[in-house]
Amino acid sequence: RILQGIPASWVEDGRAEPYLESGLLLDDDGNLIPTERGMLLLNELVLGLTA
Repeated sequence: RILQGIPASWVEDGRAEPYLESGLLLDDDGNLIPTERGMLLLNELVLGLTA
């Protein structure tokens, strides 16, 4: 389920950009999906996207 990602529309504008640029997330047709590196920091990713 984690590998399916979440809709980008669930995340405030601009909040995912640093994670996309650093290679922790991928934007796959409007879904934000953690990369292999992102999986290692998944808790921090979730907190960063929702805080």
